Amino acid sequence: MTPIKIKIAALLVVAGMLTVGGVFAATRPSDDPAQPLPNAKAEKTKTRGDEKNPVVPVVQIVRVQAGGLERIANQVGTVESTQQAQLHPAVTGVLQKVDVNIGDRVKRGQLLAEIDAPSVALDERHATIGVEQAQGLLKEAEACVVTARAESEASKGAVTQRDAEASAAKATLTHLKKKFERVKELANQASVDQRLLGEVEAQLHAAEALSDAAVATVQNAKADTEVKKGKLLQAEATVANAKSNVEAAKLGVEKVRLVIAKTKIHAPFDGVVTRRGCSPGDYVYPGEGGGEGSLFTVMRTDVVRVVVAIPERDISLVLPGVAAEVMFDSLVGMRVSGKVARVGYSVNPANRTMRAEIDVPNPKGDIRPGMFGSVTLKLGKGPADAVRVPVGAVLGLPPSSIDEKANAVVYVYRDGKARRTRVRVSYNDGKEAEILSGLTAEDRIVATPMGLPFGDEITVEVEKPAAPK
Repeated sequence: MTPIKIKIAALLVVAGMLTVGGVFAATRPSDDPAQPLPNAKAEKTKTRGDEKNPVVPVVQIVRVQAGGLERIANQVGTVESTQQAQLHPAVTGVLQKVDVNIGDRVKRGQLLAEIDAPSVALDERHATIGVEQAQGLLKEAEACVVTARAESEASKGAVTQRDAEASAAKATLTHLKKKFERVKELANQASVDQRLLGEVEAQLHAAEALSDAAVATVQNAKADTEVKKGKLLQAEATVANAKSNVEAAKLGVEKVRLVIAKTKIHAPFDGVVTRRGCSPGDYVYPGEGGGEGSLFTVMRTDVVRVVVAIPERDISLVLPGVAAEVMFDSLVGMRVSGKVARVGYSVNPANRTMRAEIDVPNPKGDIRPGMFGSVTLKLGKGPADAVRVPVGAVLGLPPSSIDEKANAVVYVYRDGKARRTRVRVSYNDGKEAEILSGLTAEDRIVATPMGLPFGDEITVEVEKPAAPK
């Protein structure tokens, strides 16, 4: 190669090297931080920066409240009358008059209707005659007692007389026995005639016969006394029986008069006639049946009963004396306070509810049987060691208002971190949830954790309160 060619080749190599150096110099990063980077390079740097410094959620923080929730049960109640009477006819007859109609207010004892029953009046006359007959027989029996008592007393006198006669006969017999012995001794000594002894002996035998007869007469008198006593007892028993017959006859009269009283239909208590099933001239007769077969239906209205079906989960809390408040859609503005008066104890297997009744004063009669009302039962506060939080702060809140086994989640705030915490929810009233475990009254929690990134511990920023206007 000639010297000229060698020089030209060297110049070309140098020029090529200068060109390559300029290209490398153009692509080298700038050492100045204020120098903007090309677009592609800038976007790549921003992505790395987001991964290292993510956006921090801003949250509201609320403090946990100590104490359990007031248990509230809201149920639908039905109004019933505390007293309701279906008035049926007790006698057969024709309605003479009907003095009331539906909607009429009645007082206890007020005449509502009257039944014409002529056969009952005849029964009364018959029963009255029976009383008179029984009283006549009683007088006859009492007269027999008087006679029997007199005869009994007379027989006692006869016994006394016969005793006296028997004593006299005995004394005579004793005298004659002694006389006979003296005469016999004298006769043996031949001091008296034997004929005298015979006469005395005859007198002695006669006295013995008279004494035996007197004793027999006493026995007969005593037996007659016993007979008279029996007749007296019989007469007295007849009187007792006659008195019983008089009382039975009087009861028959009273019974008939009770039936007569039932020809008049009276209101059994103060109330309102809610049904009338009769008209004057109707033929009525006694019978059983419901309201459709009755003459009238009367309901008491000064106090009404609100019946509530308590769900099975609440029955252990609903006891007599529990405070209740009742409102009615048809009575705007009326709010009635009362207490549970009684509970049914057993659970209806068809709907798993227990019957509870609330007695409500109704002095103006505005609350009517059959109306529906909204009943709020205050069942008492929850456990004192429980805490309360807003329902919006709880994730996974159980659908049931009371669920002892439910697990839910809240986010507890400490030192700029929101920590996912499991809690046990026992009750919620739609505004607050009652927590049995997992939180303390000193904790603070995220008010609305919905939308927070998933994680056991999340960095958050507390929302600053708005500046006062």
